Order: sequence, then structure tokens, then C-alpha cells
Amino acid sequence: MMMSEKIQKMFDGLRLDPSELAVLETQDAASDYVYAANSPFPALSRYRKYIQFLDGLTSLKALYRYRLEVVIEYFIALAETMANYSGSFSKDKIIPVALTEEAKAKLRAIPRNLSHQQMKQIELIEARSDHDTAAITDWLKFAIDQSDLLGLAQTSSAEERKALENCLDGVHFGRTSEDVNSPVFAMINRDLFFGHVLPEIAALQHALLDFARRNDRVCAALTHGQPAEPTTMGKQIANTVAAIDAILRKVFLPYDEAGKQTTVSFPVKTFGAVGNHSDLRAAYPDIDWCENDRRFVRALGPGLHLDLMTTQAGLYGEYKYVYDAVCTISRHILKLSQDFWGWTSFQWLKKRKKEGVKGSSVMPNKYNPWRIEGAVKILEKFIAQLECSAKALMDYPYEGDMGRSIVMRDIGDDFAKFFIAAGRIREELALYELNDERIDQFLQMNPGLTGGAAQTMLKRARAEGDAYRQIQQIMINPDGTYCSQQEFVERISSHRQIRAELKQEILQRADPKNNTGYADELAQAAFARAEETLQRFTELGYLRK
Repeated sequence: MMMSEKIQKMFDGLRLDPSELAVLETQDAASDYVYAANSPFPALSRYRKYIQFLDGLTSLKALYRYRLEVVIEYFIALAETMANYSGSFSKDKIIPVALTEEAKAKLRAIPRNLSHQQMKQIELIEARSDHDTAAITDWLKFAIDQSDLLGLAQTSSAEERKALENCLDGVHFGRTSEDVNSPVFAMINRDLFFGHVLPEIAALQHALLDFARRNDRVCAALTHGQPAEPTTMGKQIANTVAAIDAILRKVFLPYDEAGKQTTVSFPVKTFGAVGNHSDLRAAYPDIDWCENDRRFVRALGPGLHLDLMTTQAGLYGEYKYVYDAVCTISRHILKLSQDFWGWTSFQWLKKRKKEGVKGSSVMPNKYNPWRIEGAVKILEKFIAQLECSAKALMDYPYEGDMGRSIVMRDIGDDFAKFFIAAGRIREELALYELNDERIDQFLQMNPGLTGGAAQTMLKRARAEGDAYRQIQQIMINPDGTYCSQQEFVERISSHRQIRAELKQEILQRADPKNNTGYADELAQAAFARAEETLQRFTELGYLRK
């Protein structure tokens, strides 16, 4: 490949062989790349690596699979109820035959093996019925019939055939669409939180713990954006770690009335059109439909519970509680990210040099913290979206309408921003380390960091005059500028109202390393508590392998 010397030098700087570009010209782009490149949404293209797992949770195909699983498990639970029913209408069972284990296994395989062609069949039915949930149940009846799961083709008895055909009415029997959607949304949120949200929060905690331990040293704390008192970088990080840990313990690792540590569980609503189970109780008043539904919910797996008090849909208060917790955690992360950006602007942090990197498109003198800058804005959008969704879920007229279902179906778009932001923040943290020289310079330039300690020591020693004003006159020059380290030492040493032994004590505390209070102890206690929580997460299987 012929190439000018200047372009060759450009590639040398990138540490890239230009022949790699030439090879790409001869290759067809993969279909996934073409789709991503043409997507109007960055989450599906540039940032897809952070959220690809959402395909299996919040995509249309995932929604169909969850819905089929719910309808099938309800059908199986109803069949078991009918098999054990001997009450007033035992001769008129909606499902008059027991399902074999083979039939149950085949039914449960339907969602796992759902094809795109079958999805198109469902959508053709929906185009006529104009009801997406009903289309799922109608298609399932069709699929059961066509695959002869009930053994219709093997019976020659008209009476037996009629009884088997009647079983198909057991699909979506006495249910409203929200009795399908509520379990679906509970399962999606369960799988999202236990499989990804909590592991991501735990990964952030680990990243913060690692960063704090790699970069712990005395630095300046700032109030009102100005030097206040000495602290440690470990304590700065520990504040956020402790705040997140407190929420994790309160919301996601609570204790029950017996004092046993539990975990969050998502509510499932199943009680018909307005939450009273009127239709099923009218048909079979001597069946315990609450127990039937408890068995159904247990069949959907852990992390779910039956909600007995609902309207047409669930009340969604429990969701708002959990979502609000994630928003609060995100606000703590947002605050730390903004502080991190500030520390880089002071050059207290430095980005490790990586060959080929351009820190700026035009300024070769710096590396920009661009991952965390973008993450801050993405995280702000996530918080706004999720808070809007949490409020909208609880805002509905009378017994309910379609609005909350629409909000919940879009939950993948809300959480996509959380995972993108969190991933970028963790990447940025891994690239930075402390710039000890700049931190020491800042400490030396601001001896006033120890002014509070000097004032309290003067008061303890019952020094004459106003201790606050004495230290203020030492620390702040007549023109409003802050004194230098040299000026501070000279003014303390020559001060007539401060005893010699007290001067020595003040000058000793003037070294920031001797004036961080309980910073180290508090930070270590917070880290230990957070690690205890993460260990509990490991035991529960929340952490990624």
C-alpha cells in the first residue's frame, strides 16, 4: 500500500497497521453491524455493548416469551386445581382431564422455542383482534390444537373429543389482560434486578472500593468549592460507598418480622377485571382461587409474590419504592462522578497514558475524562425517565387503564441508560490514579485548611480575645487573598497572644496528615460494611461471574 510519509506517521502514532483498514474494505459488514449502524438510537449502536443482554428481557420477542410462560403456567395451575376439585360443579370442569407430565413439558417448551415465524402468526391474529394480549392467548390455543398436545387426534369418542376441546377454554379462563401482564412485568423486573441491576450496582461498589484503596491519601476537602479542611481520598469515596450500601441493605436486603434477612420481591396481580376474582368465584364459588393463584405464582419462580389488594392492575407502589431506591443510588453516583470530574480539573488525578490515544482532537497537552462526562448526562436522563415512569405507574383513573402497561413495556429504554452510564463510569475509574505532586502543592498553598483546628485549640486553651477573629486575621490577608504557608508560619510564630507551647501544637496540626480526624477509621468501617453486603450478594447469586 502506497502511503505518504505524513499519513504513515499518523498511523505510527495510533499504533495501527494501515493494512488492517485495507482488509476491512474487502469484507462484508455483518448484519448485526449494519442494523446497529443504521439505528437512530445510540443505545442500539455505539453503546450496545453495555445493554445487549436486554434483548432477552425487554425486547418484543422476550415479551412474547414471558407472556406465553405466564399463560401456560396459569393453564397448568388451573388444570391441577380442576384435577383436585370435587365440589358442586365437578361434572362441569373447565379442564376435565389431568395434564400428563409429558404434556406439561411440551407446553413449557413453547416459549423457549418461540420462532420469529410464530411471532408473525401472533401479530396476524392481533391485526384482526386489535388486542395484543388476547392475540397471545388465541395463538396458544391454536398452537396447542395444531400440535395435538391434548391428544385430540388419538381419540375416536365424540364425547371425549368434546371434553378435550373444552380444555382449550382453560387458556386465559376468568382472566383480564392485566392478569397476564402483571406477572410478566414482575418477572421482567425480577430478572432485570437480580440478574443485572443489582450486579451492576455491586460492580460499581467494587470499582469504588478498588479506586479508594489504590488512591488513598490525604487531600483537601472542599466546601462552597473552596479549601475547607484536610480529609483523605478514601473517606471521600467511602461517603458514597456508605450511602449506596445503606440503600442496598434497607431496600434489597431487608429483614422480615422474625428478624430474618430477606430480599426484594415483585408483586403479581391475578384477580380479574377489577381485582375481586368475581368471574372465577361466580363460576366455581367453592374453589379457593387465592390458593390456586399462589401455586401459579410459585411456579413462575422466586422473587415474586401474590398481591391480594389490587384494582384492574397492580397498584405499583412497591415498584415505585424500588425504582426510587435505584434513582437515589444513581444520584449518589452522579454526585461522585461530578466530584471526580472536579478532581481531574484540579489535576489531583491523572489518566494513565495509553499508546495511540488522543486525549483531545486539537490539544495534545491533555487527556479528557470524556467517559465520565458523558455518563453524567446519561445518568441524569436515566433518573428523569425512571422517576417519570415510577410516578406514571401510580397515576391512573378509577380501576385502571392501558397507560401503566405502556409505561412498563418501555422499562428497557429507561434502564438502558443506567447500564450505559454505569459501564462508562467504571471504565473511567480504572484509568485514573492520584497525582501526588499536585495534591501536595494544593495543600501547601492552602494552610487555612487547618484554621478550624487552630481555632478550637485556642478556645480549649482559653486564649485571650476572639479566637475566631485571631485565626481569621492570620489566614486571610487584608486584600481578601488567603495566606501562604510561609505567611501562616510567620504569623503564628510571632503572635503575641498565643503561648509558645500552643504555637507548637498549632504548627504541628498545620501538617494536613496530622489533622484528618477519624477519616481513616470511618472509611475503613464503611468499606468493611459494604464488603459484608457484597458478600451477601454473592451468597444470593447477584454478582456476575
